[in-house]
Amino acid sequence: MSRFSNFAHHWQDYLILVVAVLVSLSLIFFSNEQTHNGKVQALAIEMMGRIASPVWKVRQYFNIMETNRDLRRENALLQLYNAQLNEAFHENQRLRKLLGLGLMQEYDCIPAKVLGRQQTGIHTIILSAGLEQNVQPNMPVVSANGLVGKISQSGPNYSSAQLLIDRNFRVAVRMQRSRVEGIFKWQDGSIGVLEGVHHRADVQVGDVVITSGMSSLFPPGLLIGRVIKVESVSTGMFQDIAVQALVDFDRLEEVFIVKQNQPIPMNIQNESDD
Repeated sequence: MSRFSNFAHHWQDYLILVVAVLVSLSLIFFSNEQTHNGKVQALAIEMMGRIASPVWKVRQYFNIMETNRDLRRENALLQLYNAQLNEAFHENQRLRKLLGLGLMQEYDCIPAKVLGRQQTGIHTIILSAGLEQNVQPNMPVVSANGLVGKISQSGPNYSSAQLLIDRNFRVAVRMQRSRVEGIFKWQDGSIGVLEGVHHRADVQVGDVVITSGMSSLFPPGLLIGRVIKVESVSTGMFQDIAVQALVDFDRLEEVFIVKQNQPIPMNIQNESDD
């Protein structure tokens, strides 16, 4: 109950007491006049009612305000709790998708959360795992949608990873359908290009690009992207091929760091068939 409401309640009792005393005195002085006595009693009751009614309304008003304030506070806490539950639900969905790759049980991988990003110079992310978790430089970093990058530096409990979208990043790849090989590098936005693909090679729009395994750093079969443009240059030996990355690098939250010399499950290669 609010301070004002307590004050009103306190003075209401005093006012009613004063009116009751006045009524009692009136009854003593006019006890022989029945008609007049009845009028005094009626007047006293009316006075007490007039005093009690507004005080009661004020008390009700402040009680409602206080209840409303408590309900708003409870509603805010419930909204916060609901937001936490939603976040936990979405995190659970993402982790289920990652676990669906079979990495955790069949292969020696290290889970890590993305703690931050750096886009000046080299495009990197900060991860919540380091040397104490056996994270070493050049280990591949993957997500549910494919290759994210590789570990560039590792501290005791944190590490940084160079992203696939960095202009200095190169990876040997092949077409999943035709097995044509090339070198993937980032160009701009969310688009990469394939270099070294002969102008007569079998490459089509929609082809899935995966790591070839020709590099000692990246095992075969990791998803890279899909071909969105194929053009043959009449004056050159190689095709102009553009690739749309499958990983959304702006929304990375959890990744896996693949330990060296560990095979990658075949169902990563089949991810594109869904």
